[in-house]
Amino acid sequence: MSDYAKELQKKYSKIGIDNLSESEKLELVLSFTKEKRIREKSKYIMKEYGSLKSLFNANVEYLLSDDNDDNISENSATLIKLIQYISKEYLKSSNRYFINNKKNAIRYFQALYMGEAEEKLYIISVDSKMEVTNSYLISSGSFNNVEVPLRKIIDCVMSMKSLFGIFISHNHPCSNSEPSPADIELTDAVISILHSYKIKVFDHIIVGMNSLTSLKSLVKDINFDYASQYECFPVF
Repeated sequence: MSDYAKELQKKYSKIGIDNLSESEKLELVLSFTKEKRIREKSKYIMKEYGSLKSLFNANVEYLLSDDNDDNISENSATLIKLIQYISKEYLKSSNRYFINNKKNAIRYFQALYMGEAEEKLYIISVDSKMEVTNSYLISSGSFNNVEVPLRKIIDCVMSMKSLFGIFISHNHPCSNSEPSPADIELTDAVISILHSYKIKVFDHIIVGMNSLTSLKSLVKDINFDYASQYECFPVF
């Protein structure tokens, strides 16, 4: 370990993580690896990504795609992604989430998609107090064929027990949260089938790069269920 890495670790122990710059935080992470020239590499990476958030959201393959001498090793890239994944699991396991207003919806769905670099579709089950009871990953990657996720959604929901209702949700990791025609078509089809089994669908939340959209608020002709405990919201 270099003298600079040792001094940085001492600085962290003395003043805490909140008092380090973003570049120093990355340097601190790399100081626990076998990387050399951590100061130069951190400076290069922060210039490339702009922020730790963008860095942690990047694919490992993309982190390794540059042959520049200031790029990091595969082990370091994997460590960065592990930090993001573990943080996400910690947030999910240590918090109770309610989807009953705008503030709580932001809190839950941002945590659900934290660090996701590809499109994912989830079904979220809730109880009568709108507390999240579970989240179910239906598919990964863009879905151009509505029938594929539709079949998986129906099978998933029909396997649930003591179900009060569900939310549909997916993300647009590289764009805004504006719904596509396929998003609306899928939502309408899911509601039509689940209503025949008297299963409630409260909303479809789309999470974009810098925004969230409630289809219930945006698309008025979709027959979502009403719940007094849930306050839907427009694009924000």
